[in-house]
Amino acid sequence: MKLDQQQIDTIKDKTGLTPIPETAAADSGLQGHFGENTFYLDAQGVYVFEELETREDGAQAVVAPGEGNGDSVTAIQIAAVERGEGDDAAVTVRSIQPQATTLTVELAA
Repeated sequence: MKLDQQQIDTIKDKTGLTPIPETAAADSGLQGHFGENTFYLDAQGVYVFEELETREDGAQAVVAPGEGNGDSVTAIQIAAVERGEGDDAAVTVRSIQPQATTLTVELAA
């Protein structure tokens, strides 16, 4: 999901996370491979946030962009970071089957 500046600011305020700059996402091939998203990176992988919808039974489910109420998002890991051995080992990023994480951010004030 492509986040707007207010959503990026809310996620940063609540988690301390800062997205990968758009130019870096484009230059690295992330946008070409995964589409227009706001990307986040840590030592384990690359993440995007997707909207959550709360069902009548209270369960939450990831929904397509624009189909949720926009109140909350969850981090989805879309790629794994692998580091070789040694001090100057290469770092490789490989796509994986998207996996939901436990990180959910309430966007509604």
